[in-house]
Amino acid sequence: MQNLSILWSFAKSKMSSPDRLVLNDSHEAGNEAGTNDMISLSSTLRKRILKLYGKYLSEDGQTVDYSSMKGSPEFQEYKELASSLKTVSGLDSSPENVRKAFWINVYNALVIHANVEADAYDPSKLFQFFGGVSYNVAGQVCSLDEIEHGILRANTMHPTAKKVFFENDDLRLPWKLSSVDPRLHFALVCGAKSCPAIRVYTDANIDQALDMAASSFCEQHVSITQTGSVLLSKLLDWYAADFGGKAGVYDFILKYSPEEVSSQIKSLVSGLASKDDLVFEFEQYDWSQNRR
Repeated sequence: MQNLSILWSFAKSKMSSPDRLVLNDSHEAGNEAGTNDMISLSSTLRKRILKLYGKYLSEDGQTVDYSSMKGSPEFQEYKELASSLKTVSGLDSSPENVRKAFWINVYNALVIHANVEADAYDPSKLFQFFGGVSYNVAGQVCSLDEIEHGILRANTMHPTAKKVFFENDDLRLPWKLSSVDPRLHFALVCGAKSCPAIRVYTDANIDQALDMAASSFCEQHVSITQTGSVLLSKLLDWYAADFGGKAGVYDFILKYSPEEVSSQIKSLVSGLASKDDLVFEFEQYDWSQNRR
């Protein structure tokens, strides 16, 4: 599979901006009592997502039965609720842990919605998928890229596009989180096989759940090669700056990897002049769809 930056550059050469696919504009905004404010809607949204995941998600959270989900009553209920996002309030005033859990859940649900409703995921058109697939949230159209990089990554520059998504006059700028939490990279699921497992997050358990997501991901994607280098997910290469550079990645994998692997890494470093001499290698990212 080609490198993300190559795919991005190829896609950008074919279009100046992605076509918007707004998936919650086909229904009238929901009228369910108590779903208009962010905290109430987040709770109801989470329950609907759990119903979907409980029936159509594999036990390990890695694959989704999109075909069976499409005609299900659970998915129809979810689509009706997703329309309520158009009138949600409290996006810039709710506590940060509420907003973080809300936007992670919305991002992951939007990916599934796109794959079920429009079969939109195509590994050869990642720019179109991440930049085009969108929800109307509080009257503003938000793509997957804008949710991830503009809001969850605190409007930090995209690692390959080399741009921020929200300018100073953007009405969505006040929605951004205050800082980048690198653990979110193990919570966001883009629909590819190399993505983390799908989970549902609450404001009450967000820190514990993100720790668990990071530990689970590192358990699967941190290992020692026969040549004495450390093999990591490509996510830790693309988003190294979010972790604080190479030194930050090193500290992160020591913290979240299984104790046996962390001990092996420390042993490798003990034989080097500096931990900076430790060699990282990165897995090829499998962009094929997580369909079952």
